[in-house]
Amino acid sequence: MKGFWFFDTKWGRFSIVPVGSRFNLLFGEENLGTYHSVTAAIDDLSSGHTYPLPRNLRSSKMGLPTELSGWSFASPE
Repeated sequence: MKGFWFFDTKWGRFSIVPVGSRFNLLFGEENLGTYHSVTAAIDDLSSGHTYPLPRNLRSSKMGLPTELSGWSFASPE
């Protein structure tokens, strides 16, 4: 799959990027974890179960979408 999912917040961009058969969850350039599915990444992010965010931010308090349909998809050009 080419492309990635993203969601922009006032604190920065969260991205879910396919890498091989897994998905990296990023906040800006920082890797918050590697997951077997996009849904697993979103579940961990929305519940705050990722590597710590910078500046003591809490993803569980950011109002992030809990469903993939709330994320945008960017295709490569």
